[in-house]
Amino acid sequence: MPIFFILVGSLILHTTMTLQAQNYVVQNEEGQYGVMDQATKTYTIPLQYDQMFTLEDCYERPPVAWFAAQKDGRWGVVEAHGKIIHPFEYEAINGLCEGRVVLKKEGAWISQSSQKTLKGDEVVFCCPEKEAELSGGLEVGGHNVSEQVLKHIKNTRQRTKKATDPKLRGLVEVSFIVEKDGSISKVNCFHADAPELKAVVLSSLKNIAEFYPARHDGKRVRSRVALPIYFNE
Repeated sequence: MPIFFILVGSLILHTTMTLQAQNYVVQNEEGQYGVMDQATKTYTIPLQYDQMFTLEDCYERPPVAWFAAQKDGRWGVVEAHGKIIHPFEYEAINGLCEGRVVLKKEGAWISQSSQKTLKGDEVVFCCPEKEAELSGGLEVGGHNVSEQVLKHIKNTRQRTKKATDPKLRGLVEVSFIVEKDGSISKVNCFHADAPELKAVVLSSLKNIAEFYPARHDGKRVRSRVALPIYFNE
């Protein structure tokens, strides 16, 4: 799975950008989409859909690869071997966030899992049309929310180097939700190579300025930001 790196000062943000999940890859031939098992080079889902993309959540992947697929103008969700997870009755699919698929039905967005369906203000978007950004905008030093937050974390570490070993290296993976009012909630650290680095990141997020919230369909929405952060100096 290819990894793309964005260097921001002494920090590196790395993200995955791929049509691949757990050795399954979306294939397109003459406008028809299906899924191929790369190990066996055989189709697990025949070429039959009008559009298709992989549903990936940075930290909460389903046990079997899931795919958003469109047929006859309607969207649904299928797993890698063709089992239908969500029926083909939706107008759009925004992605997979916190283990729930974000779907649009009858003009309203919902966030659905096998256990619970969230509606209205409860829905958290993973791919909003306009992502959240720090209230300082480009003055914070980044061209998108990830770079802005990373710049803020870098500045925090520079101010606290006396409290941490400046030679510490490692990866910290965090996520949080930007609420509709610009505040952040549900800060979660999924991984930290060193507790000192985790402390720097969580302290930075605790003291971060408010955000301009994400927007989708012209409205303010809740959105999830996930950041793998590598301290390299």
